[in-house]
Amino acid sequence: PPPPTPTGDAEVTVDGVKYKVLECVGKGGSSRVYKVLTPDLKVRALKKVKVPPAATAAVAAFANEIDLLRRLAGRRTIVQLYAAEVRPAAGVVLLVLEYGDTDLAGMLARLRDDGRAVSTNFLRCHWEAMLEAVATIHGARIVHTDLKPANFLVVRGELKLIDFGIASRIPADDTTKVFLDAPRGTPNYMSPEALREEVADDGLGGGGGGGGGG
Repeated sequence: PPPPTPTGDAEVTVDGVKYKVLECVGKGGSSRVYKVLTPDLKVRALKKVKVPPAATAAVAAFANEIDLLRRLAGRRTIVQLYAAEVRPAAGVVLLVLEYGDTDLAGMLARLRDDGRAVSTNFLRCHWEAMLEAVATIHGARIVHTDLKPANFLVVRGELKLIDFGIASRIPADDTTKVFLDAPRGTPNYMSPEALREEVADDGLGGGGGGGGGG
């Protein structure tokens, strides 16, 4: 992420609540993440995404993320969503989330840069936290489809799963395999079956990317 950028006395209103913007803590493409203060002085993360009004698919993806995070409210291993607004006419999506100082990718990068070995205890603790997060969403019949270190945020010492933009709900109770219209996720972290075309088991010849990576 870029170095923090002071923003003065800027304020952003989401769902009728004004948040004081402290600094920009990350950016990528059309999105920015800000560290903000609530009226009662609690630190939150504000994710602001610019979406062209005509990009209905992108707006739908963010609406899906908001819906899934609301369904997962109160789950300790999932980042919490406090407020959200989708403003199609303005081409803006705003999400107020739990704030974390770093993610698992950042932690691993610092260990590498410092020349420190990853201890067995570090692996055990963080792997257990990741499995617990995945078990939580699977228990809620949600497939994330983009599991990677950068999508595990450290919030007050706890690892939490974030970024549900391309996640999917599993509609049927008896589903044992998920097919997607196209592969989703980050190639370096996708499962082999998600990277190759598969033929559906129903004999109709319909293919689709496997539901791996989440």
